[in-house]
Parts: sequence; C-alpha cells; structure tokens
Amino acid sequence: MDTFAKLINPSDILFHCINVVILFVALRVFLYKPVRKFMNKRDKMVTDQLDNAKQVVDDANVKLTEAKQTAEDAKKQAAQLMTEAAQKAHQTSVEMLERTRHQADDIVAQAKRDAEDEKNKAQDEIKTQAAALAVEIARKVLEREVKPEDNERLVDNFLTKVG
Repeated sequence: MDTFAKLINPSDILFHCINVVILFVALRVFLYKPVRKFMNKRDKMVTDQLDNAKQVVDDANVKLTEAKQTAEDAKKQAAQLMTEAAQKAHQTSVEMLERTRHQADDIVAQAKRDAEDEKNKAQDEIKTQAAALAVEIARKVLEREVKPEDNERLVDNFLTKVG
C-alpha cells in the first residue's frame, strides 16, 4: 500500500479538483453561455419565421377566399347579364316581328287599295269603251248624231242593267 499512498498525493488531488472547477467555470463562461445565447437567438428567429409564415398563409387564405367570392360574384353577374341580354334580344325580336307584321299588313292594305283603284280604273275604262261602243252602235242603228248627254244616259242605263 505504500506505492498506492505515494501515487495519491492529496495536494495533487486538490490541484486536480481546482483545475476541474476552473475548467468548468471557463467552459461555462466562454462556451456554454455564448452557445446558449446563439441557440436562443436561433430559436427566436425560427419562431419568428414560423409566425411570419403562419401570418402569410392566413393572409393568403383570406385573399383566396376573397378571390373565390369575387369569382362567384362575377359568375353570378355574368349569368344575370346573359339572362338580361337574352330577354332583351327576345323582346327586340318580338318588337321587330310585330313591326314586320304591321308593315306586311300595311303592304297588303296598300296592295288591296291599289288593286281596287286598278279595278275602278278598269271599270271606268270599260264604261268609257262600252259607252263609245254603244254610241257607235246607236249611230249606226239610228244613223244620226247622238248628243253626249244622251250618251251618258244610255251608258248609265246599260251599266245599271249589266252591272
């Protein structure tokens, strides 16, 4: 045990203990505190970035919701405009059809008036020709001159009987 007692020197043990304490304090001051400070900064930075990312995602979701609502409103407005345009087009076509029918009726009425005028002209011409023919026949039959008043009376009597 002698050699063992020589190996264990209380002053060496004390010296080693003091060295360990000094090393511990030095490591704590020069290494642990800066590393801890760095890690806290890093943790705060990561937390801030996560909070910022969460805020950006929330903002994006709000904007997406607004965009969807705007798109839906635009679709509704477009559908409403299409419906209104279709109704207006239908109304316009109905009005045009009514105007066309009215114009067609006017054209038919005018054609009837023109036909009636032509008929009257033709009848007048036939009367005139019939009167002239009657005068010519009467002239040949009577071989005398007939006055225009007599001619008109004869034509009227003839047309009354014929017509």
